[in-house]
Formats: sequence, structure tokens, C-alpha cells
Amino acid sequence: MDISHNTGVEATTHNSWVESYLSALLSSGLSSEYSSDVKSDLEDDKHREMISKYYVNQILHESEEGLLHAWKRASVSGLSHDYDPRLEHIVWRVWHMKRRQKQRRMDNRSEELSDEEDIGSYELGSTAPGSPAASPARSAAAMDVMSTSAASADGGEPAHQPSVLNKEPHRKSDDAPAALVDLEHDPLTELPLSKFDEHLSKSFDGLYVVLLSVHGLVRGESMELGRDPDTGGQVKYVVELARALSQIHPVYRVDLITRLIDDPKVDRSYAEPVERIAPGGGELGGAFIVRLPFGPRGRYLHKEALWPHLRELADRAVAHCRSTLVALGQERHCRLYAVHGHYADAGDAAAVISAMLGADMVFTGHSLGRNKLDHLLKSGTMSRAEIDSTYMINRRIEGEERALDSSLMVLTSTQEEVEKQWSLYHGYDTELEKALRLKRNAARAVPMMAVIPPGLDFSYNQWVPDCIKAMCQPADGAGDPDSCAASKSSGSGSGQSAVVADSEAEHEAQAVPQRPEPAFWPHVFRFLNNPHKPAILAMSRPDAKKNIMTLIKAFGESPVLREICNLVLIMGNRDDIDSMAKGSANILTTVLKLIDKYDLYGSVAYPKRHRQTDISDIYHLPYATRGVFTNIAWQEPFGLTLIEAAAHGVPIVATKHGGPNDIIATLQNGVLVDPAKPQEIADACISIVTQQDTWDMFSASGIKNIHAYSWPSHCQTFLRYVEKCKWLAAVRNGKTDDNLLPVKAVQMDRSHTGPFPDDAAKVAAELSQQDPSPQNMVNSVNSNAAACPKPEGSSSDAEFHSLTAVFADTEGGIPLAASVVASAPKGTAIVLATFLDLSSARVALHNNCGVAVGGVHAIVTRGGAEVWVWSAEKQEYVFDDTYEKHVQFRWDAKTARRGLNFLRQKALETKAASGRSRGRWLDLLRSWAGLNSGQTHGVAEEDERHPHHVKMIMALEGNATDSIIDIRGKLRIKGIRANLTLSYSSNDGAVTVHVTPVRASRALAVRHIAIRLGLGFEGLKHVVSVEATREGHILGRSSDLMDNLGGMQPVLVSRPSESHSQGDVGEFAFEADAGLFGDRIMIVNDSEAMESSLSKFLES
Repeated sequence: MDISHNTGVEATTHNSWVESYLSALLSSGLSSEYSSDVKSDLEDDKHREMISKYYVNQILHESEEGLLHAWKRASVSGLSHDYDPRLEHIVWRVWHMKRRQKQRRMDNRSEELSDEEDIGSYELGSTAPGSPAASPARSAAAMDVMSTSAASADGGEPAHQPSVLNKEPHRKSDDAPAALVDLEHDPLTELPLSKFDEHLSKSFDGLYVVLLSVHGLVRGESMELGRDPDTGGQVKYVVELARALSQIHPVYRVDLITRLIDDPKVDRSYAEPVERIAPGGGELGGAFIVRLPFGPRGRYLHKEALWPHLRELADRAVAHCRSTLVALGQERHCRLYAVHGHYADAGDAAAVISAMLGADMVFTGHSLGRNKLDHLLKSGTMSRAEIDSTYMINRRIEGEERALDSSLMVLTSTQEEVEKQWSLYHGYDTELEKALRLKRNAARAVPMMAVIPPGLDFSYNQWVPDCIKAMCQPADGAGDPDSCAASKSSGSGSGQSAVVADSEAEHEAQAVPQRPEPAFWPHVFRFLNNPHKPAILAMSRPDAKKNIMTLIKAFGESPVLREICNLVLIMGNRDDIDSMAKGSANILTTVLKLIDKYDLYGSVAYPKRHRQTDISDIYHLPYATRGVFTNIAWQEPFGLTLIEAAAHGVPIVATKHGGPNDIIATLQNGVLVDPAKPQEIADACISIVTQQDTWDMFSASGIKNIHAYSWPSHCQTFLRYVEKCKWLAAVRNGKTDDNLLPVKAVQMDRSHTGPFPDDAAKVAAELSQQDPSPQNMVNSVNSNAAACPKPEGSSSDAEFHSLTAVFADTEGGIPLAASVVASAPKGTAIVLATFLDLSSARVALHNNCGVAVGGVHAIVTRGGAEVWVWSAEKQEYVFDDTYEKHVQFRWDAKTARRGLNFLRQKALETKAASGRSRGRWLDLLRSWAGLNSGQTHGVAEEDERHPHHVKMIMALEGNATDSIIDIRGKLRIKGIRANLTLSYSSNDGAVTVHVTPVRASRALAVRHIAIRLGLGFEGLKHVVSVEATREGHILGRSSDLMDNLGGMQPVLVSRPSESHSQGDVGEFAFEADAGLFGDRIMIVNDSEAMESSLSKFLES
């Protein structure tokens, strides 16, 4: 075997003996006294050869003091089972060689070759042509015989001086990640993001940004990451984003809204309504965590149980934002800039909040439902029904689709997320988004995707602190600092503890400061026989999607990894496995079984607890031992832990599915693997751990490029993108020229406490004549929130102190409104919300039910498309044009009508092709829509002219909810954003499809009226007419039943009297579980008790 050829080191009299010993080791393995215990585990010659090379190279790169210490340890263990005479002899020879070379340097200072260069670097394994030179890992993880216990080893980590990389990373600046460079110049708009810097600098200096992240345990300090499946990286991300964003000009305040949790099982800090997490200008400036109560009180709920309560969150968030804007107005002029939802649940709520406030919305999905569903189905571990019941996956996907409907921009971490995950959704299509980007038509819309990797909080992540570096400086000062040799110094486990050498060696050697090892390390070391082997670190919560079991399998089935590495698993915090959530407990139980199966005791650490302040020390461990960090999740949306590991100089091995693709492309600090292939994972770890130059290159590259992921860079880019999206939206709506200066009316629209400014058109016209200073580009928001204009001729504030809305799905529910009018106390505004048009509603109210004209103060008609308010002055209902302007968002009736007719025609063709009865379907269509026999389209004549309501009658087969999803999905694919509501008018299966603007619904219209009247939501009550109640379940005729029940308001549910009932609802109804809403819902089934119950409800 030609060793000198393989290593690239010329055989000389100084190292020829090394070759002979190495040849002996490679040919026969270690001496029999040592190999007898391990040979059974190393049957494969390739594995034994690799391990032998690794150990020899640890000796070659050991410091003089470390070698002397190792020789003493090896020689005194002559009677022990691990005694190896060859090892003892090779250590002794290398030590004496280094002493001789050091003496020569002292005698002749002109000698330039260092001892390390003389010995050379031996490559472990062959490398492909053009690949970086491979060399073994450092001596910190050297030989098991050098350390018998954690107590006898000194803590520390190697000195790391980044080596010279073979090539520069593919980045154009130090401030922006590579993934953003291609997006800097948009080929469609030719508007570089930098063009918006000046626009931002001239923008109104007082932006108010609202973030929503509703699940998990959220607090600013001592985050309990990993405590449960809901408290993970997203919690850390949103807290750090809020902090960083509040420090960026022109942002004045950032609120992170989450759930208030008053549960004795969690810390009291989660029940504090407000927590300031970053300072700012003035008393109200900076960043705040705002906790709002919603859902059952006194209980911490997992995220899947929060869906029914998101409407309540939205109501409370709107109330909070309006009051905050009023308070901010006392300090300075501010405007609501954006509502940013995180994850599907918060995205769903943010869509409602942005609709009620008329604000722009931004959405970050974090982990997407369709992608998760796809992976779970492919895994075959759960059926579709089981997946939905466990993860509420259908509701989650619809929440994400709703977020797309309302979002101005979707923020993603990687391009892969855009191309492979968001492309699965009806509401996003890359080509359609590009085609619509500058089309001056608001009829269709697709949100812009902005690839902006998250930042890293460098304030506490110290990377590799100097004290850690000092623990690992080379003892003999050998090596050329320009050739990575400085990073080949000894490590914490191979003899840094002081060894008394002769005076000459002491004089020459660089002193090693005695520093205490990080406090967290002993919690890991107690699991390990030799704690200073290279650590393969994984850090995540115990979740099936994190794929921890495959990592253990890869480690357990690799003789090389088992021999030369340790596996360190940080799996959140736990007290007792049995007390954990079922899913987490199952993962941990499986982990323990796998450790036992592969007999990994002494090689795997899995500490029970860690604090937020321990995170850096955890990453320091694989750095100190020259190990790797792994994240081999089945699907990783981004991979924040990979960024943190890179900041600490740790190479990474990561899943090829998701965000790690972009991270490694930017940082160039690791290897991508297939998370389903244990052998590929093991090979990647081995290739880094055993090749020193590769480790050095990855470590240095990660540190060098990490500023691409700084929070200031992230926030600046975020604001640039939002500003660009606002400009593009203004262009598409014809409200701006192409000079990057949106007209003042566009700025004004987002400057008030709600979507209803004082005569927006008049204010915009006045502003157009004024100086374009920032103060004149916004509406004054420091006025009282109640200053929104009241409907013409409406009563004063003193007249109304509460509002009761009656929701009637059919004409049979109208008499309930008459009962409310008769029972309501003075000062109660009554609103009727129906699917009827105004004329039909008035006939039903006044002629059929005897309600006095004006007895109902406002009528919401056509499923939320119109709002009519009683004018005492004109003695008639007047149209609310401010609501009309508000719901115009992303709407064009002609486009929606055309799209719906296209879908109807396709359905007809499908039915005809399948041989089903087309005649009955058309008969139903014509009879219900009032069509003549010659007409073939499905829109009633009266709706042909209506600007905000398209109505269609259809005969559905199968589940009505599935039909809604199908119709809405097909419209979304076309870029048509609309709110669809289905209502049954009879029991024959015919259903009316109401298509209204995405911001128009009965529940939203009622809230609009409450804001217009200056009442807010505290005095709001709902009375909902339904068809039946069965065993705690409510059966209604319309698909917006959950929206009408949801919110912060109390609700009374009543079924119509027998005379007005449509009969047995059968299967033609929509269902809601009353138990989900607690005591906020009152159900009245007895018509005789209705009057007293209603009076009590209205007076409460």
C-alpha cells in the first residue's frame, strides 16, 4: 500500500516509521489485546480501515503535551483490557519526533516548515477529483484509552481560525443572503428593492405592525422551547422578529398578539396581558407581547383545539388595535402598516382582522398543511380520516387558503417552499402571479411570494466565545496559520489538562488558560463513556416529523460512527415521559427502545432539561469536539437550528426536503441527505468528522456567511417587500403612477382605526392639493376611535349602548327579529342579517311580522353584500356606501359571475358525460333562479346587475361542505377571491350559492355597523335562528353558521316556531357543536319559554 501517494506526503526519514506502523494497523487492525473487544462490531474491513486511519491521524495531529499525557495513560494501562502496545509506541515516537523538530526550530529560526507540515496530513478515504482535500478530524476526540470518564477530562473546544476557502460564496453582498440576490431585480417590474429605501425613508415615521402567533407558550425570556409540540421554533422566531422589527426605522411599535393562558399547569407569566420585550421611543413604542383571552378560560389548549375560537380572537384583536391606535395618537401620529399572521390558525384570524380594519395582510405559513398531509399519506401510518381527526388538517388547509385570499404578500424562507409547497394550493400559482403583477385590473389577485430567510439573534448567540477558543489553543504553537493547521490543535478530551513537561518544552509551548467548561456539558457527559468524541448533535422537540428515530438507526447501524462519535439528542424538556402529550411520549419511548436495541449505552446522551441560556453551550459542544449538527426532518420548512449551528461554527447535515436547500446554498457549510436513508445520513456525518479540511471549510464558511441571516437584514428586506407590494397593488387598482410615489389616498386608507374614514374621497381630494409631507400623507389617527362617521340621520351616542344582530337564514327566521324588537331594552340597536334582498326583507319584517318601520335600525342583505341603515331624517333605509367601498377589495362582480358560470357549465358537461340526469338539474336551476326555458346560464336576472352579489341555484350531490371547498378552490385557481356561502331553502337538495367579496359576509357586516355606531364589540349580541338542535349540536340552513356563532359576543340560538319551520332538515343542514363555545351559547328550544329567555338574554 503506497501511503505516501494516498496522503500526498513525501516519505522521509522523519515519517517513514509512521508509514510502517500505519501499514501494520491497516493490515491487521489494532493489537489483539485491544481489538478483541471491538472486532465483533467491525467485521467489515472497510470500517476497520477507516477507524484505524482515524485514530492514527489523531495521534499525528496531537500536541506535544497531549502526546506525553496519552503515552503515560497508555503505558500505565498495561494490565487493563484496553492496553495496546502499538498505540503506546506510536504515541511515544510521535512525541519524540515533535521534540526533535522543535529543537531544530530553536537552533535554526530560518526553518519555515512546521512540524505539522513535515508530518503532513493523511487523507482518510479517497476524494473525488476537484474536491477539497480530505484530512482526519482533530485530536479532541482521539482515543478512548485517553479518557476513562467525564470527570477526568478537561472541558473545552478547539481553537478555530477559519481557513481560506477554495472559492468565495455565491453572494453579492455581506448584508443579503444569496437566496435574495435573484429577487433584487424583478424581471417583470424592473424595480429593484433598493428603490423603495428612499420611499420608506420618506414614509410616515410611525408605523404600527401587528404580528399574530396564537398557539404555544409565548414569552420574551426563558422560552420553554420543546416543552410541547406547539412550543417550538416558531415561538422563538416571532419573538425575535417582533424585537428586531421594532428597532427598524420607520417602525414605532410592534405588537405580538397571542393567547392569554391562565392555567395552573403553566407558568403565571403566560397570564400577563402585556409584556414589553424591546424598548422604543416613548412610553408606548417598542415591541410588546399582547395576550388576549379566547376560548375556554383556565385551560391551555393544543393548536388543533383553537380553530373554533379564532373569531373571538379576531374580535378582541380588532378592539385592541383600535384602542392602541387611539393611545398612540396621544403620543404621536401612527398608522397601522400591516397585520402579519404566522401559521395557518393565525393566518385565518389575520384575514378577518385585516378585513375589519381595512389593513394590508402579510402571511407566513411556517409549516404547511397540504405538504404535511402529503407526507403522512405517503408514509402509510395513518388514514385520511385519522389525519384529519388528529391534526384538523382540512380546517388547517382551508385556513391557509383563506390567508392567501387576503394576503398582500406571503413571506417564505426558501424558494423551495414556493415551488414545491405553495404550488400545491389553489390560491397560488407562480405564472398567474407574474401575469397579474402589473395588470391594471383588481378583478383577480394572487399574493406575491417574498423569499426572506429568518434572522438570528446575535445578542446572546456568541458564536464561539474567546474563552472557549482559549481553552483549545495549540499547546506547541506549531502549524501554519494560513493553512488550517491552527484548527488542528488538540481538543478538550485529548490531554489539555496540564501535563508536566521539561522546562524547554514549557518555555516554547503556548500557555493554555484553565477555564471552566460550560455548565450544561456535565448534563450530557454523565451519559457518555468518552464524552469528548465528536458529538453528532440533534436538537428538536420529540415529534414524529423530526425523524429522530432514523438518526438513531443511522448511528446504531454504523460501526464507524459508534466507534468514533457520540450521539447527543436534545429533545425538549420533560419531567416524566408518562405525563407528556401522547405523541411526544410515544417518540421518547421509541427512542429509548432503539438505544436499547442497538446497545448504545455510553454513546448516546439525552438530557431531560435545558434552559434558553444553555442553547449556545449546546452548540459549543459539537464545535469543541469537531462534530456535526443534524436536522433530518421529513420536511423542514426552514431550519432555524441549522442557522444557529452555523453561527457557532458547526458543520451541518440536513434533510434535502425544504429550507435546508437554500441554507446550505447560502452558507456552503454542510451536506444534504435523504431523510429516509440511514446509510446516506451516516456517510455524510463520517465524511465531515473524519476529513479535517472539510470540517474546517464548512465551519469557516458558516461563520463567514452567517450575516446573511441577521435580523436587521431580514427586517429591512421585509419592509422593502411590503412597500413594493403596496405599490404594485396601487398600480393594479389604478391609484398610482409608475414613479414609486403612491397617491396620498392610498397612504390614507391604512392610517385610521378602521376601514371607514371620514369621507375618504373628499379627504383624498383635499390631500392631493397639499404639500406631500409625511404628516399630510396620512389621516389623523389620534382622534377618538369613535369618531368614525355615523350613518346619515342616525341617533347620537347616548341613544345606543348595545347592538343585537338577528341572523335569519330563511324567511322563517324573520319573526325572531320581531321578537327581539319587542323585547329589546331601550338603547339597543337591532340589526337583521339575511340572504334576502332589501325589498323582500322589508316585506317579511313589516307586512308579515308587523314590525314598525324603522324598528330595525339596519339590515344586512344578500348574505353581507349590502348594508342598509335607517335614516330618521329621510324615513327610509339608506345605502351604506362606506361599506361598499370597503368590500371592493379584490372584487369584480363581472369576473366572479363569469367564473361561476364557467364552473356551472363544466359541471353540466361532466354530468352529461357520466350519464346522469341533466334535465332535473336544469329544471331545478331554472325554477329557483327564475330563468326562462331558453336560458342556459345560472345567474338570476336581478343579479346580473348587482355589483357585489352573485347568486346561483344548484342541486348538489354529496356533502355540501365538500362542494363549497370544490367551488371555492376552482375560483381560487382562476385568481378570483370571493366569499362563498351556501344556504338551503328547502329539503329537496337545491342550494343557493351566494358569492360576495372576500371582505363581505353577514358577521363582518354586523361588526362594520358596530364600529360605525361607535359601539365596539363589547355590547354586541347575536341571536341566531336555526332549524334544529340535537344533543348539543346546532343545525342551520347556511354554511356561515360557525361564523355567526363565533366571536367574543354572547349568542342565543333559537329554532323557528312550527308555523315557520321548513320541516325536518334531514341531511340538508350545516352542523356546529355548541359545546365548543362554552357558556357563551344559550340554546332555547321551547317556544313557550322563548319570550322570557330572550328578555333575560337581551338585558344581561
